[in-house]
Amino acid sequence: MADNYVLFHGKVTLADGSPPGHTVFIQRSCEGGDQPLGEGSASGRTGEYFVRLQVNELGQLQASLDMCAMLPCYLEAVDKGFVSSHEDLTDRTVMHNPRLPAMILTPKSQTTQDFSRNTNVPHAASRNWDAASSC
Repeated sequence: MADNYVLFHGKVTLADGSPPGHTVFIQRSCEGGDQPLGEGSASGRTGEYFVRLQVNELGQLQASLDMCAMLPCYLEAVDKGFVSSHEDLTDRTVMHNPRLPAMILTPKSQTTQDFSRNTNVPHAASRNWDAASSC
């Protein structure tokens, strides 16, 4: 049996349940992947989005560009100043329902922003810290 493309849809909301108010990008990130893949965008007015993903006959997402590798992947919303919840695409229960759970955007806290700075990192470790925190 051949792989199939399946249209999934979901919603992006702010922590209070309201739509984001502007377009938010949806990306797929996979462990071992070089960079996230853009999958679509969510409407700013409603937060609704649609993504078309390739799923094999076992209900597993084909993750790589050559469609041969199966890597653990997740969908996330991308918006500056916010952190998104993730939708685990290796969860077969998620993949069997075309309606994905809502992705929640939470404002980055001051604590999160302070954590990424190297103000309390020893000088000898600062180069490695900066390289790791820029990922």
